[in-house]
Amino acid sequence: MFAAATAWEDALIPFGWAWVGGNAAGTGYWRRPGKRDGVSATSNHDGTDRLFVFSSNAAPLETGRWYTRFQAYSVLVFGGDFVAAARTIGRAWK
Repeated sequence: MFAAATAWEDALIPFGWAWVGGNAAGTGYWRRPGKRDGVSATSNHDGTDRLFVFSSNAAPLETGRWYTRFQAYSVLVFGGDFVAAARTIGRAWK
């Protein structure tokens, strides 16, 4: 439900991430906050609809980890407190 209502742009751009571009297969390329060029993560690679972070400087997101939109939101907004994130989302959709 959260993923269907939230685009990766909505989940990342408010936190300083920049859209770098995408390819015909639907993979999105992202640059972490504070970086001038290059790519720090991908979204929807191979149709996964998940974010994969490969930058070692993308805290609080971890290097080499896949994230759903909900997981990324929970980490970026609530420091990884999934219960607090779910409560907030639940209140917003009542």
